[in-house]
Amino acid sequence: MISIEEFKRFVADNNWIFAKTYAEWAPHEYVVKDKLDERNQALVPEVVAFIRENGFPAFFGNQEHKYLYYDCHYYWEMGDDPGKTIIINRCKYDDYRMTYRKSNNEERGTT
Repeated sequence: MISIEEFKRFVADNNWIFAKTYAEWAPHEYVVKDKLDERNQALVPEVVAFIRENGFPAFFGNQEHKYLYYDCHYYWEMGDDPGKTIIINRCKYDDYRMTYRKSNNEERGTT
């Protein structure tokens, strides 16, 4: 698995694309694996594993994902097999309200 330093480098090294079609109701950015250089393409499965290992479960709408908070952003992927993942997303922390799972039986909303 990659280190936090390698994750930070991945974030800094890539051009994040604003998701125009989601601008009004779910503003976020993303990177597409095929658009990355060879080194960063090879890192995508590692970045996915890092998010899953170090992230926290939360719901946005009715979909649960693992989210990783770093530098005022949430990072997530869509739950595919790490080797098949082609998109990694991020959004600004202040743009979202999620429901964080405290346990299997208890949830709470937070900003």
